[in-house]
Amino acid sequence: MIRRLLRQVTIITNLRGTPIPNLMLKMAPPVMISLFAQSIYNVVDSYFVTRYALEALTALSIIYPVQLLMIAIATGTGTGINILIAHLDGSQAVHRQETVVKSGLFLGFLNYFAFACIGLLLIKPYYQLSSSSTTVQSLGRTYAFIILIGSVSLFIEAVVTKMLQAKGQMRWPMIAQICGNLINILLNPLLIFGRLGFPKLGIAGSALATITGQLAALLIVTSQLHHYYALNGQISSKVCVVIYHQGSASILLQSLYTVYIVGLNLILKQFTGLAINVLGIYYKLQAFSLSRLKASSRLSYPSSVLALVPSN
Repeated sequence: MIRRLLRQVTIITNLRGTPIPNLMLKMAPPVMISLFAQSIYNVVDSYFVTRYALEALTALSIIYPVQLLMIAIATGTGTGINILIAHLDGSQAVHRQETVVKSGLFLGFLNYFAFACIGLLLIKPYYQLSSSSTTVQSLGRTYAFIILIGSVSLFIEAVVTKMLQAKGQMRWPMIAQICGNLINILLNPLLIFGRLGFPKLGIAGSALATITGQLAALLIVTSQLHHYYALNGQISSKVCVVIYHQGSASILLQSLYTVYIVGLNLILKQFTGLAINVLGIYYKLQAFSLSRLKASSRLSYPSSVLALVPSN
């Protein structure tokens, strides 16, 4: 406990003594690298899936906005947690952060169960609405089932990452993203095509590679959480409401992007499945090219920095 408190005091002291522009230059590159690694994975993943079957790429392009919605809910909840931790650090109420952490972890699991249950109920009619090809529908349901069941790592990793970033720890979330994406990329050809003794699983292999990479990232960030938090707080319904309130703007903004892509897919469906593929590849390439620009918008400033900003 004493060591953890000394670590927090050292972090806050060091950050407060550094100009904010210098802090941004120090903190933004890890986020940029993480987004860059994620963008590379999206492109490589599409490449291997396309080599397996063109219909598989269509199935992935249709589920892509749903995955964006999952990320929106996960990171938006994490943003709310980050803001509350920042406020408590700035008001010198560090002891109350444990309740925020415990409530945030609870919300991560709650988001997972809610999204998985609703997603499993709606995924079949969603694919029937998005594609008239029974092959695409079958491949898509197979991929979506595995992704939804295994998405617990995504939801928990997102909130834990924001908890670490709230303390100015940007390096370990970056390492987690890089390692997770590398594992994902390496497993894709092995599980899709059945190489090096692995079974040939097709599109299911791509889904398993994805959740395996997410699990690796979760294990890395959670291994660092105890250095900054005691994890002895209580789950508070009031804190949960405040977390959602603080993160609602982020969730809504990112969710609109999902609605936009789904709408375009429904329009392009009237022409050909190839048009949906082109749109899906375009947005993944766009994410690759804009990864550096997005870093500043996703940067979660540490609480001690926010404490320096005067309130009006």
